[in-house]
Amino acid sequence: MLASYVHEVAAMDQEIARVLNRKPTVKPTAKPGDVNKMKMGQIDSTHLTVMFIKGQANRFLFALVDKHLFSTDCLEHIINIIHRCKQNTEADKKNFTDMLRWYITFRHNLLAIIPKVFKTVKKSSIAQPN
Repeated sequence: MLASYVHEVAAMDQEIARVLNRKPTVKPTAKPGDVNKMKMGQIDSTHLTVMFIKGQANRFLFALVDKHLFSTDCLEHIINIIHRCKQNTEADKKNFTDMLRWYITFRHNLLAIIPKVFKTVKKSSIAQPN
């Protein structure tokens, strides 16, 4: 299913490029800075990344382009830590929050229409032998 999703996103990107009548370009970017030097919840607006801590000492770098790899609960947590960080500008907070909220809504809508579009089978328990 993930491969199908990636294929459709790529097809959509090609369609957008065709409609806009220009070739898509990919610009190389520098690698994000050291995660250990970043503050919790601070947005790196050049790479659209946020560092957050999960558990005792596990630091993670969340990149906005990888939002599909995170659960909805984790995305909500990232929104909360972004708003708690005082170093973030209001524009960066709004941009990140709007993008994540849109994706969460998109994910909920996609999950809601799957049973209507595709045949789904309910899981049944396997009978235990006597």
